Amino acid sequence: MKNKEEYWSKFAEQFEQKNKYVVGEKDMDIVLESVSKLQPLNTTLELGCGNGTYSKIIAKKASNLTVTDLSKEMVNVTKTRLKQAKNVTVEQAIASTYTIQLIHLTPYLWLIYYTS
Repeated sequence: MKNKEEYWSKFAEQFEQKNKYVVGEKDMDIVLESVSKLQPLNTTLELGCGNGTYSKIIAKKASNLTVTDLSKEMVNVTKTRLKQAKNVTVEQAIASTYTIQLIHLTPYLWLIYYTS
């Protein structure tokens, strides 16, 4: 698990710019717009928050939001980015109990499954 953390930590400071290049700014805008249209949310958990790109929009819709990422550096960037949001808790994920697989299929569809 340490290797995955180290891998993602390398991208923490420039994650959004790299994401715009890889995913495409248009697709990211589509996802951001879709998230902004969510109905008010109660307590919400975001897995794999990266640098908090989507977290800041979700925070406006959720009564309480917990965001996690495997990378300590991503968590630090997200904490800085969301420090004004009083309803947000940012934590480093510890995935030793469960394996969480997030598979990005399209900007509109994520497949999430858990194994223990």
